[in-house]
Amino acid sequence: MFLLALCLGIFFQACQKETVIVEECDEPTAELVLTAYLDAPRQVLYAIPTELDAALEALGAHPFTGNNIQAYEMQGVNVFGEPVTIRFDVEPVNNAQLNQLATTSDAAQMQLEGEFTGAGGTTFRVYKNATCGPVQAGFFSPCEAKTNGSSVKREWLPLRVCVPGNAICTQALLIGGYEHTYELAGCQGPLQGSKPIKMYQCWQ
Repeated sequence: MFLLALCLGIFFQACQKETVIVEECDEPTAELVLTAYLDAPRQVLYAIPTELDAALEALGAHPFTGNNIQAYEMQGVNVFGEPVTIRFDVEPVNNAQLNQLATTSDAAQMQLEGEFTGAGGTTFRVYKNATCGPVQAGFFSPCEAKTNGSSVKREWLPLRVCVPGNAICTQALLIGGYEHTYELAGCQGPLQGSKPIKMYQCWQ
């Protein structure tokens, strides 16, 4: 079963040092604002009506008509980052509904194993007042003991996430790491298995 990590990069920032180059620019807003959520498995884009055009542009979606179907189509990816064509309808929602739908859908991914079915694509979040942040280096978490005598170590892959800014930023739910389980304590002995960890990260 996949583990779902809805990470905005906060806990990664303590794990790396970087040189900051200060440039004159507009002051970014304090927080990201979710404007649209594409539930590709259900083939629905939930969006704030006033932000719909910007969300469709960010996703690279265009109207699709064929076989008595009127919808939108985009070239997206599945959870493994492989390219897939995604078709979807649009459902207008308000801010409270959008955040609730996104939270509920993301929580449901905890129950999914393997690749998404349905439209074949993963889920996408579109934010305003945002930008894609710098690459965050991958690392291994400390080894953790389990009650049955085995142990676990998590591998976090390099990624980029949306951070406060002055533009539109789109994130896709992709494989962001792996949980490796070892037969013995101290992350020693044979590897019993590895579970992918899904995390939101910048797309395009």
